[in-house]
Amino acid sequence: MRKFGKHTLQNQDAPLSLDHHDCNDTQFTETDPLLMQYRERSGRYIEIDLRAYRDGAAERNLVGFPQIVAEVLPVVRSFLSTPRTKASIDSYLQKSLGVMVKWLSHLYRETGEAPTSVFMFTNADGELLKQYLISQPGNLRARGKSLSTVHSFITRARGTGASSLQWPTIEHGRTIKIQEDVNPEAVRAIYNACKRILEQADQSHRRGLAWLSNGVDPRIQSGPRQIWEKGSRGSVKNQTWYSHANLAVLMREYIREKVLKSDKFSSQDLTKMRNHLSRGNTWAGVTYTDLQHAIAPSNLEVAASILIVSMETGWIDTVDAVDLSTDWFEVRQADNGSEARKTDSVILKAIRPKTGKPHISVGLAGPRFRSFRIIRMLEKRSEYLRTLLREKRKVIEKEPDGLEKAAALAEIDYRLRSPWIYLNSRQSGVKAVSRVRLAQLMNEQLPIIRKRALELPSVRKNANEKVAQSIRTLNWSDLRDAFAAHIYAASGGNVFLVKRALNHNDVRVTRSYLRQRRLIREHFDDFRKVISAALEEVSQGRALDPTILFLRSNYADFTNEDRERLRLYRTRLGMGCTDPNNPDPVISSRSGALCETQRCILCRHGVIFTEAWKGLADRHADLIWIRQASSPIRWLTSTLSWELEAIELARETAFSDVKIEFRDHSEARLERLEAGTEFIFDDPSL
Repeated sequence: MRKFGKHTLQNQDAPLSLDHHDCNDTQFTETDPLLMQYRERSGRYIEIDLRAYRDGAAERNLVGFPQIVAEVLPVVRSFLSTPRTKASIDSYLQKSLGVMVKWLSHLYRETGEAPTSVFMFTNADGELLKQYLISQPGNLRARGKSLSTVHSFITRARGTGASSLQWPTIEHGRTIKIQEDVNPEAVRAIYNACKRILEQADQSHRRGLAWLSNGVDPRIQSGPRQIWEKGSRGSVKNQTWYSHANLAVLMREYIREKVLKSDKFSSQDLTKMRNHLSRGNTWAGVTYTDLQHAIAPSNLEVAASILIVSMETGWIDTVDAVDLSTDWFEVRQADNGSEARKTDSVILKAIRPKTGKPHISVGLAGPRFRSFRIIRMLEKRSEYLRTLLREKRKVIEKEPDGLEKAAALAEIDYRLRSPWIYLNSRQSGVKAVSRVRLAQLMNEQLPIIRKRALELPSVRKNANEKVAQSIRTLNWSDLRDAFAAHIYAASGGNVFLVKRALNHNDVRVTRSYLRQRRLIREHFDDFRKVISAALEEVSQGRALDPTILFLRSNYADFTNEDRERLRLYRTRLGMGCTDPNNPDPVISSRSGALCETQRCILCRHGVIFTEAWKGLADRHADLIWIRQASSPIRWLTSTLSWELEAIELARETAFSDVKIEFRDHSEARLERLEAGTEFIFDDPSL
């Protein structure tokens, strides 16, 4: 039986034996290796403080474990050796070091002793940790993950030479979560409310440009500086201080002072401007807020823009990763050197912070309230703020090198890269140009947008309480669920296209987005149609053919002529076709003649037969070869990638019995293509 090391608070002064090695963009203070400045993926510096785990913290009920912290610190540094986000760092430290020290503190308070080194842990400790986690609030799945995370953390700290720890697991039942329905009418109302906000912001911006082009600073205008020329209420108005244009120029200078802190705007000037504007229509007829929004975007405008972008792209956290300093968009089909036309497509590109993987979204360039135009509009609206940040950067660059300078430059670059910056009148310096976490911004502004959506005439006129309740409860993350449901319906129930649109790696994750009650009801309706068609086929003495059942349950006009055509006609891939002389316009623009394109897996007339697997396996190999020879962006934005996903869907469903033969046939064909003995699109005779 293992002896527990008697842990007392005297151990807090034990020296930390640390092998200092460089972590990527991680800097350690000279006085304490547990207080680190880390440059996260966004470029900003954040502070990582692990001293509470070593020294203890009474307010957090933590007992200090200096030796254990010293032994696990190399594992933490290894984790920090690659660029990560603040959220991922906080989550990792909480689930590993945080859970472990909380458990050890609990163990010490209960028994008076606890392991003081990672090499003192035994298999019995795993059961103690399991019982501790089970007693804590939360679902079993999360607690089971915490147990495995701590086990992995300790195992890595012990190294390969130590004996392995056999710790238990926390079993949890597999529960299928049913997603709540996202009412399309509620999403439409939020969209219309956001449009109105952006329209008002655009009008304010245009008005501000006109004011700034015509106004002058009233402080330097010739004549007395008083609001009244003779300084008394009975005197003549000083029109210099009643001009909207002049006041806009003064506000611009005030914003400049807030960001640059140049001491060119006195408190007396600020008091005079605020007193003058606060009187509303009785004085100049323009408010303090009006002038600010005419010069720079507001937090409400930024929130409305983000919501529309999320509706179109399905992005949530990826929206915050749009980086204006990179090649964040690509216009397709536009003339070289020309502006994007209304009918052109635009590819938006970003790196998702959570996974570090590239995400793309394809949309139109022209419509006003599309993602591309909204981001460009915000970039233009915030140009004055960006100009001030660049000026501030030049000033900081002249300062002596050091961590403080690097952190200040990183804060400025962090804002310059983002389209989602706005003026924060409550802050000064660089912080006056605010870029907060988007989740925090939505918590503040989404209730305002919901209220405006409820006040829309279309919502109030219909007086639909169900829609109104959906608007009140709609969250930012619900837009991704709504996007998934929309793509699923528009693609005819193609889960692989939804997977691609959501940028998922695993189709099982995609299916979790489609477990909405409305979609489940639709699936049951489809099931009833198939059963009805099967019963009718049996009553007529016919053998059950899955293809016929599919067509009968999905096409009300399916006739005996269609049945005969399917029996006689086969495409080059071995598939059937319900109308070979009139191909789908999406596939071919030629009609009235036999289809020459024959990309049957994408065509609504195409019908899959069991014997078609060899032809589709050949086509699968062709598409794999094309993917290898194409750039990632070119491939992902072409219909060939859709065709490949559709074939792989057919392989997993229609050809599940010959899946291995399908794979072998495709790989053999691909080898011949790579060897040059065969070529893509070698077609058999029709």
